[in-house]
Amino acid sequence: MSEMKPVPGYCGDYIATRGGRVISMKSGTPRGLKTPVKPKGYPQVNLSLDGDVTNYDLHRVIARTFLGEPEDGMEVRHLDGDPMNNAGERSGHAVLTTDQAFEIRELYATGEYTYHELEEMFPASYRTIADVVNGVTWKPVGGPIKGEDY
Repeated sequence: MSEMKPVPGYCGDYIATRGGRVISMKSGTPRGLKTPVKPKGYPQVNLSLDGDVTNYDLHRVIARTFLGEPEDGMEVRHLDGDPMNNAGERSGHAVLTTDQAFEIRELYATGEYTYHELEEMFPASYRTIADVVNGVTWKPVGGPIKGEDY
């Protein structure tokens, strides 16, 4: 059986499993929560506290439960690149520096590197590389942004 821990901040109402599931304990009977997938391919989960419902990326809930809060500048990534795989042992916190984000943009703009090749060169997933190149994240660091500068 997969390791289980209470989801931080929810008073024991929800339990996360290392296997990537969230279980509600609110009714007294454990119930696995539905995890609809959003357009970018990431499963979501809704958690409620005092009547307020918040929607989270499932992998963020699992990582926060088993790895703790990420430090500033860190993000949760799928080490295997599969957004549907939310098992805690395959997700982790990663960080790109400002220089690395700039370098990713510079290298991609040369046309000599693919997202997959850059993923191998930097501590980031395919999705993170794409977001950096397209200016979804790290926009203020400068460097060429796909669709804007080339």
